[in-house]
Amino acid sequence: MAVVAAGGGDRGVWGLAPGAGLMPIKVADADGRASPKVIAAAIARAVKLHASIINLSLATEIRDAGVAAAIAAAIGEGIVVVASAGDSNEAGPQFPASEPGVVAVYGQDHSGRLVARFNRPEGAAAMAPGLDVEALAPGPSGLVSRRASGTSVAAAIVSGLIADCLSIQAGAGVALRIAIRTCKSRMMRAPEVPGFLNFRSLMEVSR
Repeated sequence: MAVVAAGGGDRGVWGLAPGAGLMPIKVADADGRASPKVIAAAIARAVKLHASIINLSLATEIRDAGVAAAIAAAIGEGIVVVASAGDSNEAGPQFPASEPGVVAVYGQDHSGRLVARFNRPEGAAAMAPGLDVEALAPGPSGLVSRRASGTSVAAAIVSGLIADCLSIQAGAGVALRIAIRTCKSRMMRAPEVPGFLNFRSLMEVSR
């Protein structure tokens, strides 16, 4: 997910915002499981370390009050929180993407169609490529090229786009809260709008 959002060209793989600084905070164990307590603590740590965007490429059907409170605190500090909407073939996002103020991200294929096995958006939503996106993963002797799928990937793409957009807005002297509102709104699209998958178009949207 870090490579998708901000990869710097290793093995020829680039992210959407290669100039962005990354703050990797581990929450999952070797089996990919993460407890709500650990996730909440990680969000709080990101706030303490002055993150601009928090990417939560994870989803569950069960809402946790501690994680919700940590997210609300982060948003209150002016941090953009992006989360994957879920891959359970249901309508609407799962938690934490369902929390107020969170940018919930849905996945599409390379022709702009919603992927059937991913959650289906209701109304305007943030949507991005979520099928066979080029990324990197640890291998026996270093990083190896890998194709990744899921709304987690789509969320990482939107996080990269928002990072790029915030950078451009900051360079133009736009106040942070206005920049956040602008960049978040530019990520929102109606599900039926075609062509949102084109990466060049996505980058133009962020500007």
